[in-house]
Amino acid sequence: MSQVLEEEKSSKPAATPQPSNVLTCATRGSVTINCPVEFVWQVFIDFPKWSVTVKKAELVKGEWDKEGGVVLVTKQDDVGLQPMLIENLRVKPHTQLVYKVDSKDGDQVRGFLDVTFQDLGDRTQVTYSNYVTYTNVFESLSQCHGDAADREMEENFLTLYKDYAEKTYAERG
Repeated sequence: MSQVLEEEKSSKPAATPQPSNVLTCATRGSVTINCPVEFVWQVFIDFPKWSVTVKKAELVKGEWDKEGGVVLVTKQDDVGLQPMLIENLRVKPHTQLVYKVDSKDGDQVRGFLDVTFQDLGDRTQVTYSNYVTYTNVFESLSQCHGDAADREMEENFLTLYKDYAEKTYAERG
């Protein structure tokens, strides 16, 4: 289950070159997936296959699952976000993955995603913490997570991941 932890908003006078609308969202969620940690890790690394908001992902530097790897992600058109660079800051296979997220052009989106994987034998506990600042994207937290579709997307992030991992694991035989 995901939850919004805080909202921070600031407005600057129109005459300054500073952003006029900055919104900070911090979320955290956790799910238990009925698959071994090695498999769950690999599925998470291959996020373009299961994330409904990703239109395209292209490796631009390094490797997908190594520190320093950078992926250019284009979101679906209806998401309303510029292409983003996602950099692997910390990669501890089967244990932790920390991403840095930046808009490719400008500062529309900046943030971090920290995902931990706890080996429970034939199951895996996955916990994420997400801290993102949006500039001139959303007017309020309700726009970011407020309407039914956005809340459902946020709450289903881990559910989509869990369902995809378990289905793919079962199909392996």
